[in-house]
Amino acid sequence: MAVLNSIVNGELSKIISIQDRGFNYGDGLFETIALVNQQPVFWNEHYQRLLKGCEVLGIDCPAEQKLKGDIEKLIHLSRNINTAVAKIMVTRGNSERGYQYNDNLVPNVIVSLSAYPSYPSSYWEEGVKVKLCETRLSSQQQLAGIKHLNRLEQVLARNEWQDEYQEGLMANAAGNIIEAVISNVFIIKDNIVQTPLIINAGVNGIMRNIVLKLCKANGIMAVEDKISLEQVLAADEVFLTNSIIGIWPVKHINSQAYILGLITKNIMQFLIEDYSVDYATFSI
Repeated sequence: MAVLNSIVNGELSKIISIQDRGFNYGDGLFETIALVNQQPVFWNEHYQRLLKGCEVLGIDCPAEQKLKGDIEKLIHLSRNINTAVAKIMVTRGNSERGYQYNDNLVPNVIVSLSAYPSYPSSYWEEGVKVKLCETRLSSQQQLAGIKHLNRLEQVLARNEWQDEYQEGLMANAAGNIIEAVISNVFIIKDNIVQTPLIINAGVNGIMRNIVLKLCKANGIMAVEDKISLEQVLAADEVFLTNSIIGIWPVKHINSQAYILGLITKNIMQFLIEDYSVDYATFSI
């Protein structure tokens, strides 16, 4: 997705300092947010996760209204684009060489706007093909859940395939499935929805939590637990979630085939009905 425009520390720019700690060490956080009808979808959930991530890393979080103001300015600069993807990056700021930082650093705040990705409607209607990645997720309880800038594991995993798959599942060192490269994963077995615990690795996805709320509100049993590869392969249904795709059913994991089952269909419909968002239409 090409960046249409970006704002760095309040000014229209695409340049950051080579002393930026996000650039040098991945010392920062990011949020990727769908913009529909010029409005950020699930804004409060995104901002609260950013706030929590900043607290974990000890970074001053930008004011909510400042970030929303930057997004509004970018929409205007992009000819009042209706649907787009906003990305917010907050780094610890600029510093001299070395891992140690001073407590008085001023965070760098980058807000960018990109065109919405164009995916075939079949990804929602029929499902996607998923690869089991060889790259493993490392364990780091302190960073689990937040969207920190260090995504090297995901970079390596994503480059294990070209166009033959749409996503890749990632496991930890113990072989338990944690998430996919750009999304969270859910399995359904015997009418129970399950998603991996986010304790030592993985991102606590916005759409992941929305799905858990939808299940609770509609009488569907949903649990967070350790999930082995064997459980995934034996599942009745599998689907993926994130803030840009919404919900993608899975039709294949490697050679294992799955159906687009009733529970997945129902959850997809609940998302449309309860939140008035149909991700299949956003890039049209």
